[in-house]
Amino acid sequence: MPQPPPPPPRFRRPPSLPPALLALLAGLLVVSSLAVGRATDWTPPDASRISHHGESHGSRASLDIPSPTQRRTSLLEAAPSRPPAAGPILDGSQLCALLDLNAAWHLWPTNSNRSRRCDQWDYIQCTRQGFIVSIDLSLGAVNATMPLTIFSRMPQLRRLVLSDNLLSGSITHLSLPSSLRVLDLSHTSISGALPLTLSALPALSYLDVSATSISDSLPSTLSRLSLLTYLNVGAWNITGRVEDLSWLSSLTNLHTLHALLQLNLLCWMALAL
Repeated sequence: MPQPPPPPPRFRRPPSLPPALLALLAGLLVVSSLAVGRATDWTPPDASRISHHGESHGSRASLDIPSPTQRRTSLLEAAPSRPPAAGPILDGSQLCALLDLNAAWHLWPTNSNRSRRCDQWDYIQCTRQGFIVSIDLSLGAVNATMPLTIFSRMPQLRRLVLSDNLLSGSITHLSLPSSLRVLDLSHTSISGALPLTLSALPALSYLDVSATSISDSLPSTLSRLSLLTYLNVGAWNITGRVEDLSWLSSLTNLHTLHALLQLNLLCWMALAL
């Protein structure tokens, strides 16, 4: 006799959740439904109607999406513009000296006379305090006489280069500032004798007076130029006996000497060896 089938299993009711947990789940469902509703309200633009420049065909309506180049340009335009850095302001005494030099040589235009900024004057360099430290007029087409006192009014002048100019006049009484380190008067028509004031330039290390009309002996007072490393007195007629040039041996820092002089200097050089 067949056995009866087993009775079906009884349905077990799941345990009830706590009320606080049910309230939390209900709140999460409400927030999710609101977010989905906002997302479905957005309609993407028709990509087929947008040109490469961000404008739609027909209506010419732009999406205002700047390209990287446009963004960089806008940033540059938005950045505050800075005025160019102004050069040092010339000290009053230096300006007066330049005005006097310009009155004699006519090197700078008249508008420079009204400017106290150093960078408005060609051929010169200044310190931050407005004092002239360098004047370089090589090949400057200066056709005038050599001023004797103007450069001495520049107390911090270190470099004075006037080579290859139509510069004339005697320099026997030339006055220079004690700060001078480089003096180049080569290939000019200056005449007279080397000024004795050269020996009062303790910082002078470079002296070039070659190819000029100077015709006198080398003063022995140049032996005081202990820092002199370069001396060029070639192509001018220096007189003097051999023993008068023995002071050259006291220039211990001198490593370059150019001298196309009379035979007596060559004899001295041979005796010095």
